[in-house]
Amino acid sequence: MKILFRKISATPSSVSIKNGEITAEGLFKALNHHLVSVEWRIEGDMEVICDRCGEAFDLHVNEPVSLRVSDGCSEEEALDIIESHDGSVDFDALLESEVEAIRSGYHYCASCKEKNR
Repeated sequence: MKILFRKISATPSSVSIKNGEITAEGLFKALNHHLVSVEWRIEGDMEVICDRCGEAFDLHVNEPVSLRVSDGCSEEEALDIIESHDGSVDFDALLESEVEAIRSGYHYCASCKEKNR
């Protein structure tokens, strides 16, 4: 789902999207003409690979996510601002990016966690 920056108001609007078994629900609003705030919760199960034994297992995700999206014209210097150069906020791409960030982290299956104790 893409929404143009110019159509996003300062009044919070709800968003709910899905990527596989992961759902993101929350609010977004314009902070100014060039910056949008996205506050949502990502929840669901995703398959990840154990970094110790290499076995795939399901990881339950339930995390709050706070993002700022700029159309490239924002003068803010924060490192956590995501730039969008097509004049829109692509919520599907934002969720996919968050899912891949979680997937790329270090994960240990229950068996390897138990061995580590």
